[in-house]
Amino acid sequence: MALFKTMMLGVLCSRSRASLSVIGRDVGVSASLEVDEARGRAMLREADALNVDGLYYAGLLHLYGKGGLKASPVRALESFRKGAERGHAASQTALGTLLRHGVGATRDDFASFAWLSRAAESRHLDAMVSLLEARLMSFAVAARCGLRGEGRRLRDWA
Repeated sequence: MALFKTMMLGVLCSRSRASLSVIGRDVGVSASLEVDEARGRAMLREADALNVDGLYYAGLLHLYGKGGLKASPVRALESFRKGAERGHAASQTALGTLLRHGVGATRDDFASFAWLSRAAESRHLDAMVSLLEARLMSFAVAARCGLRGEGRRLRDWA
């Protein structure tokens, strides 16, 4: 367990604040990756069939504006939500991250926490790191604000 905590802290320290760049990292899709239109169409057909992996890839295409699509965080959020509701951990992580940052929808920390928690229960590493980061940031905020009694409650939060 101590090794796991050390590893998680190492991952946390190697990143800046949780960013949108974690979305798609698990499958090698990022803002800098080129996806041609034919491949984009194939990915969208998978999403139309409500295949959870296809929904995730469709969300990535919409988020990053790949495969001949214009960037649309709202459509990305819709695709990730459909996948998340079907139990796809990467979609849950993406949805939680977008909600945390207010991309494609109004910022919603409670919904973000709920989706990231579901993904973390499935052992999705990016979700676990995001929750750990949120927990550590909560401790820091409580300490800065002099909320000594909050430490116990915050410890159980994440």
